[in-house]
Amino acid sequence: AGTTTTCESLVMGVPVVTLRGDNHAHNVGVSLLTQIPSTRHLISDTPEQFVSICAQLASDFESLSNLRNNLREDMVNSELCNGPHYMTKVGEAFHYMWDKWLKSE
Repeated sequence: AGTTTTCESLVMGVPVVTLRGDNHAHNVGVSLLTQIPSTRHLISDTPEQFVSICAQLASDFESLSNLRNNLREDMVNSELCNGPHYMTKVGEAFHYMWDKWLKSE
């Protein structure tokens, strides 16, 4: 569930199925797919669900084709590629941390 590999796959129109885990490394895919509405159904909570999602994708060529044809645009139009929004959120996080630190003094 590497960040760069997942993002590159999505931009190239290759769907990524991910399995939710209990630490950051296992949830990178979850974080990324959550930001793209058309890929949220590719997040699984159990190994059985992971296999089921993969099998469903592999057997429904029309849905897979539609997903692949729109994935790049969906990725580019998502919050993941919205630089101004991202910088606003980073600035808010810095202000929050600074205020928290000031209050601890």
